[in-house]
Amino acid sequence: MRFATAASACPAAPPRVGEPALDLFANLKACSCVQDDPCKIKSCSEDGGPCDQAVERKILSVEATANNEDPFEGEFVKDKDVLLIARVKAENCPNLEVKLDTGEGVVLTAELCDLEPDDTRVYCKEWEYSRPGHFRGKAEAICHPCTKERKDDNFDVKLFKVEITLAIDGDITISTDGKYTEDAKIKASAIRTDTGDVYTDFNETLPVVEEDTMVYSKNTEHGAMLPSSAQFTAGEARFTAKSLAPPNGDQPPAPARITIRGDYEVRGGPLSVEQWVTSGQIDPRWRDGTYDWVEARARDLLGEGDPVFDSIIAYEQAVLPDDNRDAENLATPGQPTSIIRIDPHENSMRIDGVALQVCSFLYRKNFTSTMLHEGRHGYQWWLLYQPLGTDDNQDGFYSNSDDQDGLVDVVPLAPSDYLLDTADDRTVCDIDITKTRQTLSYQGDLVFDRPKEPHFVSWAHEMDAFDYSDDP
Repeated sequence: MRFATAASACPAAPPRVGEPALDLFANLKACSCVQDDPCKIKSCSEDGGPCDQAVERKILSVEATANNEDPFEGEFVKDKDVLLIARVKAENCPNLEVKLDTGEGVVLTAELCDLEPDDTRVYCKEWEYSRPGHFRGKAEAICHPCTKERKDDNFDVKLFKVEITLAIDGDITISTDGKYTEDAKIKASAIRTDTGDVYTDFNETLPVVEEDTMVYSKNTEHGAMLPSSAQFTAGEARFTAKSLAPPNGDQPPAPARITIRGDYEVRGGPLSVEQWVTSGQIDPRWRDGTYDWVEARARDLLGEGDPVFDSIIAYEQAVLPDDNRDAENLATPGQPTSIIRIDPHENSMRIDGVALQVCSFLYRKNFTSTMLHEGRHGYQWWLLYQPLGTDDNQDGFYSNSDDQDGLVDVVPLAPSDYLLDTADDRTVCDIDITKTRQTLSYQGDLVFDRPKEPHFVSWAHEMDAFDYSDDP
């Protein structure tokens, strides 16, 4: 026995939904097999005899999943769809209808998208959920025209929102590669908002930018750098922001604001990264409040053992009122010691770059030369107290400068000519009037020459310091 074919006297199959009933009963007289039950298929013999046993329409099973998981748990991303799936096993149901209740108040009609080897029919439909949350959906299969033959299965979709947190990982440090960048190690984490835990399946690459600041774009040729992206692995990313920001007038630069771009909100907004930090932990010779980068540059310079720094008892940072002065030396009255005071609020100081000075001097390394310049002034003061020259006035004191006018008999550390207390002509640096080099002579070791007018001993001191510190 077999089902009647289209050429036989019996109807081969039940009518589809909406077909006229006349087609179903057209050959009623030729065959007693009447299709009067939409949930069964009756067949008759080839010779048009009595009906054989009816075959039932059946839905055997329905298995509902989302993205092939039940429950499905994943991050909520705008414009990202979830694939709702129903696997249906059925017999004698050529006109299956599968509806998918998204759990969000919308019912979708699924489409046949695959046929598995065991004749399981796979129906699916993509759906973009409007928000994060827990959605309980349902897949229902209906065997037309037997609408009472239906089965369903539930599925769960749990969508959570992911936010990015940014934090400075440890202290901001000064690099040891000779560039003296301020290095802030940044830790970025992808956080599930439903649990507060790190989302360990997060492995995205997201852009890193500054928001409303331009700190890391300054002095990039000298080592400043902000990575263009952060690569997350197991929900976390780490990167280093390296700053060489110039000052803001006579103040440190404003904090940088670092953020992550993309489809994810940064919790708490951009990360504020302080500039020109003052930890006070680098060089104890500097007084409190000194920027770390100043201490680090000076520490490495002083560590070279230059003798001009032997008489310096302290270092401090200041804002000097004269725009043309980066530093000054403060002598200790009655003692062969002094204090160096540095004003670092220039870009050329921050990067140790080129700076034009008075008297046609060009410092190629402004910070280094400025430190050496002020150290040399300390050395000049120290020379006054040394028993190096001839005690011309026979008083037993200050034999290297009997008149204590700042000019001396002997200068052991070159250059040696500018400071000699003689009537010989020498080139000096006029820092007060013309800002140019001049030629002067003085009155000798027994006649006091004034530091300013009319003798201008200070001009000899400046020429000596500039010559010593030029192009180190």
